[in-house]
Amino acid sequence: MKGQPISKVVLSCRVLFILLMLLLSLRNSAQTSLPDTLVFGSDSNFPPFEYIDENGNPNGFNIDLIKAIAQKEGFFVKIKLGVWSDIKREFEEAGTIHISDMFYTKKRDSIVDYAIPHMVTYEEIYIRKGTKGIYTLEDLAGKRVAALNASTIQEFLRENYPSIKLVPAKDEPYALKLLIEKKVDAALLSHIIDKESIKEYTDSVIIVGKVFPREYSFVVKEGNLLLLNKINRGIIQLKESGEFDRIYKRWFPLTISSWFYKNRYIIALIVFASISTVLFFIILLQNLVKLRTKELEYYNSRLKLISSLNVARIGKQSAIEQTYEMIQKFKSAFNIDSVVVRVLENNKLKVFTKYNLTDEIPEEIDIKNYAVNDILVLKSPISFTKKQLKEKGIIPTGYSIDVLKFENLAIIPLLADERVIGTLEVCSKNPKWHFTTIDLEHLQIVAGHVAISIENIRLFEENEKQKERLLEQIAVREKIEKEIKELNQQLEQRILERTAELQQANRELEEFAYSISHDLKAPLRSILGFSEIIASRYEDSLNSEALKYFNYIIVASNNMTNLINDLLRFARLSKNEIMKQKIDLNIFIETVLKDLETDIKKKNAQIVVENNLPAVNADTSLLKQIFLNLIINAITYNREGETPIVTISAKEEVDSIIISINDNGIGIPTEYHEKIFNIFQRLHSQSEFPGTGIGLAIVKKAVAKLGGKIWLESEVGKGTTFYISFPKL
Repeated sequence: MKGQPISKVVLSCRVLFILLMLLLSLRNSAQTSLPDTLVFGSDSNFPPFEYIDENGNPNGFNIDLIKAIAQKEGFFVKIKLGVWSDIKREFEEAGTIHISDMFYTKKRDSIVDYAIPHMVTYEEIYIRKGTKGIYTLEDLAGKRVAALNASTIQEFLRENYPSIKLVPAKDEPYALKLLIEKKVDAALLSHIIDKESIKEYTDSVIIVGKVFPREYSFVVKEGNLLLLNKINRGIIQLKESGEFDRIYKRWFPLTISSWFYKNRYIIALIVFASISTVLFFIILLQNLVKLRTKELEYYNSRLKLISSLNVARIGKQSAIEQTYEMIQKFKSAFNIDSVVVRVLENNKLKVFTKYNLTDEIPEEIDIKNYAVNDILVLKSPISFTKKQLKEKGIIPTGYSIDVLKFENLAIIPLLADERVIGTLEVCSKNPKWHFTTIDLEHLQIVAGHVAISIENIRLFEENEKQKERLLEQIAVREKIEKEIKELNQQLEQRILERTAELQQANRELEEFAYSISHDLKAPLRSILGFSEIIASRYEDSLNSEALKYFNYIIVASNNMTNLINDLLRFARLSKNEIMKQKIDLNIFIETVLKDLETDIKKKNAQIVVENNLPAVNADTSLLKQIFLNLIINAITYNREGETPIVTISAKEEVDSIIISINDNGIGIPTEYHEKIFNIFQRLHSQSEFPGTGIGLAIVKKAVAKLGGKIWLESEVGKGTTFYISFPKL
């Protein structure tokens, strides 16, 4: 038999869809048991799919395939072939046939359940040689056309092309005989028919077009999901093991032209070279994606860690304790082995605290030491490697650390009010590591935290000493009390200033995250673009495994793009200027729902908006971010089998307006009610529910910038309600 390869793209899409439906059905449908022996019924004259051979036995591609599935899934199957119209009636009405095979149509889909398609076929238009003006189905309007009796092409033409005059044919040779005898103007036959059976007619006819592509699948009675799942699982196992391809090649061997056969070695060499080249680029792109992803994750985790270096409240910890605790937190993020912190007193740098350093080190360093002096003048970090120090012959004896015992050294100034109050010296023994410009920028932020901690404690201790001296002067109590009050005010002001510096450092951190995310978009677009180009341009040259890897690259790149876009949106919240105005919520929510129209239709969600919503004083852009993220979450995290229903309402309190967004989704455990507003906090895997873990962080930040509050009430398995409170107009 001759045939053509199955369309891999169509089958892949169909397989993914069926798998998704299979998973959903497994969770929500009540299953029944199956009989010990299942009956497969089909046409007795439909080669090469099924027919009665010369020995009177059932044979064909579908016969071998259903037997292989039965063996894989451990059930017995009995084959029953006969007149198709009788078999079809017995399958649909009597129920004594459990499995059959059909081409897909919408009408049939309402009464049967289709398994994963194992073949994609189409019809060919046959006309007599010399006939003109017939190339498409539209050209057959008003003409007599032969088609197999009770076939899907007949159903299709009756429904979509009623002007075509159909002439039923019992088989393909009879249809061509009618065409040659001029009893019909054309014949529509499947491209996979047995060419030998129509060989005597092919000299008088030609094929002018291909129409009506459709999928061919095993079917079961509607609702028999247990049997359907067995068939689907069996097909998948046969494809993964390669047995499906062996059965397919037995019944549909490819015809190799003499030219291809003669040049098979050259073709094989070209194919091998092409595959090798493509695989090389696949590996290269994979490594590049992994490298970029790893860098982004590394820097994001480091920035998150740095953001957590909060200065402890004065009086709870000493400056040394606070500094040592900070060192413990950030050392691993910079591949650091040893740390020394020095403070500047009387033109000397004195040891304040140190970490993981057993050697004796000078307790004081004169600021005339040229390396340290550069830091004091330039107020910027510097770094050295052992190799640089040896090559340049600059091994300063006055250094805090014996630098030759380490591979890398970085010295960062501790700045407070643009004054250098000390240094942060970090060392690494890793020869493969060196401090980059980004590392030094990050370390400078860390040094800022350390400097603020030291200065705050100094101010506190200085104030305490002053209070003790004043309290001793009992005779001048009024003066002492006045000075103490003034000193306290000064202290509070200095603390506010230091806190402002810390906030500025955090803003710089957000700006840096914005810059990093923005700079990564260009190379990520290149990776995604080239992956899609190679996957589409060399699709015919790539095997299924290579295409699968390209799909992995494309999916991973799209996920990374979504993550970067969310990071940019999060960072922009701090940059954009707030412009508040009176906003009518009724009109505003209508606009938001239009933007989400595609997502809502895709989820088949119902959005209920209560009438007469009040107006609020807010920034349009920030308010839109709030509603977009909350509604998207509400229709995304829905329970399987449940139609997402989202209700938006509002009520006016004495001095505020409270907006509520309620859904009937999966709910959120109580212990996560606060954590879900943290950036990158996710409760589910990417495969369960897509997302980046940034949406609710954006919502909380936007609500805060508008001077509002957000909280939630939720019950697992029943749904969640988010409440947003804004000041009243």
